[in-house]
Amino acid sequence: MLASSLIRAAASSSVRSRCCITPDIGCDRPPASAMHALSENGRRRLHWLIVGAIALGASAGAAALFWGAWWAWWRLPKRQVDSLRLQIRDPKARADVEDNFRKTIGQVIGGATVLIAAVLGAGFAYLQFSQQSKHLTNCSSATRLERGSNSWVATRRSCGSAASTLWRA
Repeated sequence: MLASSLIRAAASSSVRSRCCITPDIGCDRPPASAMHALSENGRRRLHWLIVGAIALGASAGAAALFWGAWWAWWRLPKRQVDSLRLQIRDPKARADVEDNFRKTIGQVIGGATVLIAAVLGAGFAYLQFSQQSKHLTNCSSATRLERGSNSWVATRRSCGSAASTLWRA
């Protein structure tokens, strides 16, 4: 308990000594960003505040999307058929037209869903690939730097299994 509070105090003082928070005191460095000036607990709170805001925005967007899809699939065909009430007098024919509207809108919603899923899947695959290639690049440069020394174990621990394949190459 005491050790962790001492470590936190040392970390927060080292952050304050490295970063110049107020430039008018005579520090020649530029002012630190707000994230660097926060303590570890403050960073965690800010992180969860940002995550919560993103989750709230995504939930609101998903709710609006579902409401829009429901309205387009259920209410829009009824409105369209009601506007055709004078031209189509038979109730069965109006029900068939409403059903055809619903089928068309269902196909549009389904196609949009498949398209969005494909784009998101490709985006996540690209993100994973780029992060993996960046990791491999960092590990290969670390392995090249560490070949002459006895710190192979530390390099392997930091780079994972990619370092062992690069070491053998």
